[in-house]
Amino acid sequence: MEHTCYFCKEKAELEVNDDSFIDSENVKCTRCGRYRISLELKDERSHEKLPDDDIAKISGWIREHQEELITTDKLKEILKSKKLLDEEKGFKLLRFFAEHYGKGKAIDLNQYHHPPYLLLSVAWAKDLPEVLYLIRDYLVRNKGFLRYLPPGNSAAVVITTEGWEYIESGGKPTAKDAEQAIKVEFKDISFDELHPLIVDKCKKRFDNELYDDAIFNAMKVVEVEVRAKAGLPEKDYGDKLMNVAMKRGESKLIFSEHEGEQDAAFFLYSGALRYFKNPLSHRFVEHIDPMTVFEHLALASLLLRMLDETESKEDNPQLDESI
Repeated sequence: MEHTCYFCKEKAELEVNDDSFIDSENVKCTRCGRYRISLELKDERSHEKLPDDDIAKISGWIREHQEELITTDKLKEILKSKKLLDEEKGFKLLRFFAEHYGKGKAIDLNQYHHPPYLLLSVAWAKDLPEVLYLIRDYLVRNKGFLRYLPPGNSAAVVITTEGWEYIESGGKPTAKDAEQAIKVEFKDISFDELHPLIVDKCKKRFDNELYDDAIFNAMKVVEVEVRAKAGLPEKDYGDKLMNVAMKRGESKLIFSEHEGEQDAAFFLYSGALRYFKNPLSHRFVEHIDPMTVFEHLALASLLLRMLDETESKEDNPQLDESI
């Protein structure tokens, strides 16, 4: 008598039950693999078909937990689990290929294009188009962890050096993968959106990965513009400059009519120069993360825009002298 899986409804076989498991039934599914199902759950699952996304979860779970008992409570637990991301599904596929093929060995994809669609359970995928997307678009074109063999022939792939590195890392981003992620992250960010002075003094250094120089220049621009806005001589710099430009009661730059906010502006500018510019004046910090460096430049850009909006007693002597 022909049977179907209680979960995915693909062709299945009922296997002889061991006497120690009289409260369950043994099933061998062409998609999910081997599992045991409690008699209670068997009665519940005899007719109702699960949604495709739920089938993907339970089939994938069974594939990774062969011959385990599935009860009503266990099924609920599995179905409540989060949906896997592309990178998680892609890693499962890549790991499967690595376990079944050695380095440099061709992987014939044609053998997986017909029932029982083993790769559906391996990748926790809901259908064949999703598996093909994960292989062709994600692992080959996007990540470069697989490549066609020969190039242009989609019938066979081989795991690349980067793919093996990714497998050996346990699915953690490789150095190349992290670099690519950074490039994608910055692809839609334009320096033109930052303050023009930051663009002028920092962009080339950032593009050339001279990150220490880019941050130093950004904070130096802030210092120079505070001096110019306050109408102070070049001999004033650092803490002395900030004290003269923003000292309570004698401030030359008015950020707020409220004393607390005016004081906060002083600490913000003074702290930024002390914390970000001063160390670079005395040692090589060797910043390496583009994202962090960009955030430094964005902070300097914000300080310059705030400065643009302040009022200066140099420009308007009638400002309240009590600030």
